[in-house]
Amino acid sequence: QPLAAVPVHPPPQLGRNTTNQAYSYLDIQGLQIWQGFNLETILQQYQNVLNGAVIAADPMPASPPRPITAENVLQAQICEILRPRIRRSLRVGFSFLANNGGMQGRTELCFDVGEAARAIENYKPDTAYFDIHAAPATAPNRAPGDVKPSWKWRTDMGGSQNCQSTK
Repeated sequence: QPLAAVPVHPPPQLGRNTTNQAYSYLDIQGLQIWQGFNLETILQQYQNVLNGAVIAADPMPASPPRPITAENVLQAQICEILRPRIRRSLRVGFSFLANNGGMQGRTELCFDVGEAARAIENYKPDTAYFDIHAAPATAPNRAPGDVKPSWKWRTDMGGSQNCQSTK
């Protein structure tokens, strides 16, 4: 059964995005297809984990999703609904790899808020993947994430005046 669509209600007055002076949308020189990142490659490398690691069922909430009315509402829903599932999936997957000799050259990761990883140049991303065994806030963020509702950022906004005024 498909999940219910999440209602999106942008605020009547869009505010400015939080920014870091060390980074700008101008730093993004282009977007391109990552040829090696595809379902075939992922299955070739991780199908044994996907088929062998077992996670107890944890259905998504049955109640209708709350409307997304602001960036922090979106962040709260990610924290409430997705973060526990992502963390559990990582634990089970890395445990499976460790028990089956598959951790060579791999680092066990955790998923959390961005400030749980080491800050670089005062950049505070919204999400982080980092070494679970490192001391708090010392591990580098291996995949910093920035949470934005659709009305604040889309790939087609990169070179537009709208991007410059709402970033």
